Amino acid sequence: PTQNQNQGVTSTTFTRNLTIGSRGADVTALQNLLISKGFLSSDNNTGYFGTATRGALARWQANVGISPAEGYFGAISRAAMR
Repeated sequence: PTQNQNQGVTSTTFTRNLTIGSRGADVTALQNLLISKGFLSSDNNTGYFGTATRGALARWQANVGISPAEGYFGAISRAAMR
């Protein structure tokens, strides 16, 4: 049997809002997406949503036209992060 791997990228479904102080696997997944898109440095996939993640998220939001780009990962950002 062969395994079909998508070059190490997994699909993540985000089910909750993320903001300063959030922790968990979904935060790490968000951080990894921001790293892969060039908005966050690779040493910041800690699973803790701090100021570096907020800043990277705000830069990504501004880049994709989400306004206001405040670094809050809610429904609009979840829909756009595909």
